[in-house]
Amino acid sequence: NDLNDRELIVQSGGGHRISNSLDALDGNIETMRIDSMASDETNGFSSAIHDAARITNWVLVAELSKSDPRAAAYAGPNYWTALHHACSRRCPHADVVESLLSAYPQALVETDDRGWTPLHQACRFKAPKEVVRLLLRAYPELGKRAAGMRNGEGRSALWLALRYDAPKGVADLLLQADPSAVLDEDREGGSPLTLVWDDYANSFQGKRTLQVLLRHLENEGWDSTNDDGAQERIATSERNAKLAMTKSAPACKELQSKWKKVITLLKAYFQFPAEDSDGPQTRKWRVLHAVSAIKCHPTLFLLARALYP
Repeated sequence: NDLNDRELIVQSGGGHRISNSLDALDGNIETMRIDSMASDETNGFSSAIHDAARITNWVLVAELSKSDPRAAAYAGPNYWTALHHACSRRCPHADVVESLLSAYPQALVETDDRGWTPLHQACRFKAPKEVVRLLLRAYPELGKRAAGMRNGEGRSALWLALRYDAPKGVADLLLQADPSAVLDEDREGGSPLTLVWDDYANSFQGKRTLQVLLRHLENEGWDSTNDDGAQERIATSERNAKLAMTKSAPACKELQSKWKKVITLLKAYFQFPAEDSDGPQTRKWRVLHAVSAIKCHPTLFLLARALYP
C-alpha cells in the first residue's frame, strides 16, 4: 500500500523476511531498490521518481526530476504521484518539491483514489509552509484550482489545514487562494468555519464559558428596550464578553483563540482588508453584519452582538 509502505522488506536466501526501518537504510540500498523498480512502467512512464519519493530519498527525487522529468507523471496503484508522496511524507526540502513541479506541473490537480490532491496531503500531514506556498503559487492557475478542489469527503485543503493544525501561515495562504472555502460544506454539512467555532461551542468547556457570558442575551427581544432589568442584564453580558477577551485564564484564552480564527476566516470570506482593526472603537458593524449574513452557530452571533453592540 503506497500510504503505509514505510518499510523495506528484504527477502533473504533462507526465506526469512527482515524488516528494516527506512530511517536506517543505507543510501546504496535505496538506490539499488529504485534501480530494480525502474522498469515498472505505466503508460510509458518510469516509476523511479515515484518510488524514490515513497521511501523519502529526496536527493534521488531531485536528480531524477531533472534527468527524467517524464517519470514525474507516473501514478502508483492508488493513483499517487511522486508529488503526493512528497507532500504526505512532509518533504522538508522546498527545492525538491519545486523540481517535481517543474517536471510535471499537472500533478497539482491530479487526485488519488480518495479524491485527494497533493495539496490535501500537504495540509493533512503538516508539510512546511514554503512547500504549500509552492503548491499554490509556482503555477498560479493550477494552484488556485487545487485550492478549490474537494476530496471524496467534500473537504478542502483549508479544512484539513485547520483540523490538523498546519504550520503557521498555511491557512492564510489557502484563504488567499480560495476564500470561498470558508463556508463550503462537506458531505456532513461541516465547513472550516463550523470546524473552528461549532466544535468549540459544543464542547463541555465551550458551552460553559459561552453560557456564563451570553445567557442574558439569549432571550433578548424587541420588548427588552422597555425593561430596565433586562437592559441591565444585557449590559452585564456585554461587559463580561469584552473582559473575557482580555483575561489570561485558560477558558478565556481558548475563547480568544477561537474568536481570532473566526475573525480571520470572516475577513477572508468577505474580503475585508486584513489590516483593519476589529477593536471596539473601529468598524464595529463589520463583524456583526458578517455573522448576520451567514448560517452560523447561535453563540457566534450572540458573541458578536455582545462585543459589537
